[in-house]
Amino acid sequence: MMIIWFVLVGCSSNTKEEQASEEFEAITSGQVNNQFQKSEIENMIKQLPAPADLPFYFQSSGAKFNESLLNPLEKIATYKTVSEKAAINLGVYAVDIAYVRSYAQTQVALSYMAESRILSDHINATSAFEAQLLREVEDNIENKETLAIILNNAVENTYIFLRNNDRLPTSILVLTGGFIEGLHLSTGIINSEISSNNVNNKEVINDISAKTVEMEMEVTNLINLLKSLEE
Repeated sequence: MMIIWFVLVGCSSNTKEEQASEEFEAITSGQVNNQFQKSEIENMIKQLPAPADLPFYFQSSGAKFNESLLNPLEKIATYKTVSEKAAINLGVYAVDIAYVRSYAQTQVALSYMAESRILSDHINATSAFEAQLLREVEDNIENKETLAIILNNAVENTYIFLRNNDRLPTSILVLTGGFIEGLHLSTGIINSEISSNNVNNKEVINDISAKTVEMEMEVTNLINLLKSLEE
């Protein structure tokens, strides 16, 4: 289960990373398992939450912003050398961008947008993450609803671009990274709200906990998507 291992663990020695990367390239240049028809995969993907949905939900719920939950930009250098890590973390940073912007962290959002292009370049999806996207984000940086739509469309366009270029496995990894980061933020926010010992946080904790539990079916779909690349 090589790809699932990379998603859940995400670390190994340089030699193992290079070997796994070569195996990944072989997989992404091929076809997904025959038992998973493209229509089935499309249906499972449609059931995954859009990247900006959870972050903006956190903000509207009253949860406090926690910058420590973000994936540091300094790590990009370690991701860009391995294709599967670049794909997964492109999705991760897309959710982080939505998270920081939902809390009006404008400059941080723009920094994450600019740096994320390094990963999109590495997986040859630059045309799906064009400079025009940065301009659209900058023009709408104060409009949360419009920005959420732009960010969701950016990830969807990346997925479509990769899929249309016979790189469906890579596109699934991008979506996987975004989904896992959403769960990471959910559990991190719940823990930080609990640690604050503020009795007024009970409603926030309950709301986000319920939202996280609702994603159980999406977790199953995600596992099935990853298995479609493995078997």
